[in-house]
Amino acid sequence: MNFADFAAVHGLIIKSLEVGRWVRVPTTDHPRSRNGAYFFNGDYGYVQNWAEMMACESWRDDKPRTPRDTELLRMRMDASRKQHEQGRARDALDASKRAQKIVSSAIPEQHAYLDSKGWSDTGLVWYPSEGANLLVVPMRIAGSLAGCQLIDRTGNKKFLKGQRTNGAEYVFGARGIDIWAEGYATARSISESLTMAGLPARVHACFSAGNLQRMAKTGVVVADNDASLTGQKAAQGTGLPYYLPEIEGEDFNDEWRRLGTFAAGMKLRQWLQKNAPRIRRD
Repeated sequence: MNFADFAAVHGLIIKSLEVGRWVRVPTTDHPRSRNGAYFFNGDYGYVQNWAEMMACESWRDDKPRTPRDTELLRMRMDASRKQHEQGRARDALDASKRAQKIVSSAIPEQHAYLDSKGWSDTGLVWYPSEGANLLVVPMRIAGSLAGCQLIDRTGNKKFLKGQRTNGAEYVFGARGIDIWAEGYATARSISESLTMAGLPARVHACFSAGNLQRMAKTGVVVADNDASLTGQKAAQGTGLPYYLPEIEGEDFNDEWRRLGTFAAGMKLRQWLQKNAPRIRRD
């Protein structure tokens, strides 16, 4: 398999292959952002899709080599990997510091994205420039601020450059069963519905299907009913029970807006009582 095919298998979209430096590129799951990166040096290379991969994966050509040449190639590859990891660590630290500044300067106010998802209350809103307002969703890893998801008025989403997204979450609720979902709006809809239904829960917004699959170890998943089956496959990959909205193309926020908070909450509660251990049936 050549390098371009290897990168494509891991979801990277490479239009023009560059040599000798790390290059940021879109991915099939995030085609409008540069959520992937590659390094290609002719006889070896690396790829990383940050929505799905905790570390970069290596590629090398299949040219015959002497044991000495093989060892020299391994040393070159190790040096490149180490350089990349050090750079990623610096970028992650810079992103965390920038996130601190953004969160501290954001103000509570209404935002068009929240309104489009069914809420008329306020969220954290940051003004990067005059006339531009972005909804800020803090992303934490093990309780520490790692970055932010920034959402514009039309729903376009992006992360801070260089931030860690693997293992990052935004959590609604402090007790109860753990429920895992992809997006902020989905998780918030779940939390409000179950609060109305009288069932406490810790609802985790994981920001991507790949990150949800990595993080969800206990509890249940509320998956997006994607036509591509991306949400369903991620939920199945966790090995946990999963709830799927009945209409293809809907996530739980869509179902919540269609049914209303009480009806959506009771429907989800009934499903949990049948499918989740430790949920009291009353």
